[in-house]
Amino acid sequence: LTASALIVMAPATVAHAMNLVLVRACFARQDTRTPVRLGLVVVGVNAALCLLLAPELGYLGLALAYTVSGMTHLALLLRHFRELWHGTPWLARFRPALPAVLAVAAMVAAAQGVFHGLGALLPDHAPAWMAARTALALLAGGACYVAALTALQVPEMRDALAWARARVRPA
Repeated sequence: LTASALIVMAPATVAHAMNLVLVRACFARQDTRTPVRLGLVVVGVNAALCLLLAPELGYLGLALAYTVSGMTHLALLLRHFRELWHGTPWLARFRPALPAVLAVAAMVAAAQGVFHGLGALLPDHAPAWMAARTALALLAGGACYVAALTALQVPEMRDALAWARARVRPA
């Protein structure tokens, strides 16, 4: 159950990360009204989608509502900032986020592949097997995410790995 919900929610990871940055950009411009106003709209969208999707899709409907509302929030914030970006080439606006988007896509593909692949291999629905499938899918997705960010030479990933290595190896 958890893996399916995480797979549905994974694309929202980038949107929510970008939302935090854009909301803080609003605050830096001393604009507190826009984030609150857009936040209220997004809460309404999320609540409406939960009411619409949960009866049909159950917990996956709630996960999908979370994802769609996060993407909606991002779209509204980007629309708000388009005046600031007037004249800036489209790709230049999003180039910094591209490695994260690619890494999330790789993470989702790996997690889904492992979860559904193991399910096809051994279609047992016992709770222990579902927990093992979920854990393996999460591990595969996380490893793929780290590998993708490392392969794309994202400086923050390099710094995080160096920090982790320093903690593992005694001085």
